[in-house]
Amino acid sequence: MGRTKRPIRLVGASIDDTSRKITPEGLASCGASLLPVNTVLMSSRASIGLAAVNRVPMATNQGFKSLIPKVGLVDHKFLYWWIVTHRATIEGLGRGATFKEISKPVTAAIKIALPPIAEQRRIAAILDKADEVWAKHHVAAETLPTISRAVFLEMFGNPVTNPKGWPLALFDDICPSHLGKMLDQKQQTGLSPRKYLRNANVRWFEFDLSDVASMDISDQESTRYKLNPGDVMICEGGEPGRAAVWQGQIEDCYFQKALHRARLDWTSSIPSTSSTSSGSRPRWRPERLRHLSHHRSPNRREAQAYSGASPTDRRSTSFCGQTEGDQGTGIDRPSAEP
Repeated sequence: MGRTKRPIRLVGASIDDTSRKITPEGLASCGASLLPVNTVLMSSRASIGLAAVNRVPMATNQGFKSLIPKVGLVDHKFLYWWIVTHRATIEGLGRGATFKEISKPVTAAIKIALPPIAEQRRIAAILDKADEVWAKHHVAAETLPTISRAVFLEMFGNPVTNPKGWPLALFDDICPSHLGKMLDQKQQTGLSPRKYLRNANVRWFEFDLSDVASMDISDQESTRYKLNPGDVMICEGGEPGRAAVWQGQIEDCYFQKALHRARLDWTSSIPSTSSTSSGSRPRWRPERLRHLSHHRSPNRREAQAYSGASPTDRRSTSFCGQTEGDQGTGIDRPSAEP
């Protein structure tokens, strides 16, 4: 067996290379065998339920339950997507004290929805397309901040060294900023609850609004602490400088003291790079302040959602052959995480 320095290549649901190899002599001396193309490789221990489809013949170690689809009965891509979609259920079948593992008999007893082969292929094609779109969106989302920063630096230069010699102004002269309302639990009566942003809601260039809290904000305080579209929200603590532009995602929303709200002063007489068609107000934009707040890549949460079919026909895994890898240490399992 020899090692290579090439990384594992996992293309969508498929795998066509591994970082470790086995020689014909090594394969002959162990209990493993080469699996045919389009076998669904499912990890069965430690991390249970990770899956991939091999595009070249390959072998695995004992950490896999390899499913060889029966021709005309089950489509390999449909089987892959079924495993991905039901991974939580499969993980729940694991047993073991040191680490959980799903056995061959347990795997064989799993029942799945099995529509006609043509419908399976239609469902798999839809999910493949959705996965492709998600992957492109993910790459674009990760690349966009880098591109926008590069464009900013090309147009305006480094804001620290100011190589283009732009006129300098105090931040407060063009964009007054204020801290939000301090949260005092003792003063919360529940009589005037209003939604507000806190540090955790502000991410790099975007907002996480999955958990928006409320606190009492009186009518007198509402004018001072209410957010308007275009406000730049900047974190004071935690990761100082993390910022995003508020676009009015929540109609009536306010902000806590852990955040600075920077609001552009359109009446400022600071010299402009050029005039607008409607007058001579400066062409400052909230997005520029967002870039000035920090030059780094955003930390983004990654989530992937899958959908599936729910046909009424359910059959056990007798629709495919099931093999286990070699019990020795001569073969290292490929990473099968899609």
